[in-house]
Amino acid sequence: MSVPQNLGAVLVVDDEPDLAESCAFFLRRAGYRVATANSGAAAMKHLGESSFDVVLSDVRMPGMSGVQLLEQVKARDPDVEVILVTAYPELETAVHAIKTGAFDYLRKPFDETQLRERVERAIAHRSIKDRNTGFRDRMRQREPSRLVWRSAAFARVVETIERAARTDASVL
Repeated sequence: MSVPQNLGAVLVVDDEPDLAESCAFFLRRAGYRVATANSGAAAMKHLGESSFDVVLSDVRMPGMSGVQLLEQVKARDPDVEVILVTAYPELETAVHAIKTGAFDYLRKPFDETQLRERVERAIAHRSIKDRNTGFRDRMRQREPSRLVWRSAAFARVVETIERAARTDASVL
């Protein structure tokens, strides 16, 4: 059985080298391109040299915490999905992380299946955001719509569509 390749790029950041390497092993086996870093500073160096779809980072690390790394990653590239990992879940930290832009929070100990599922969802989410951005860019380049209407109700619908189009919100 062959392993699918090029599913996405993941940077695993943990100050415990054995844990970082085991996560990397599982993700490589699943078909992801993986790099590891043992500190926030090393992670930022990797991010300056290569592009990643997902950063998987421990929360508690010396020097730069996972939440501080999250803030720097999002400042550099808001489209990178960040999954924080912790053995010490604290509600305040989790809430701050999600508000800062973390995609998910994974509690230690976790198994290979949980790890793969979270990374898979993060990659899928990034892919959807990329497609939406591409679609918005293509729509902006097109000639403006030539809709014709007389109804005040339809004018409100068009106004709502135009407001929604300027956001990242999903609209049904």
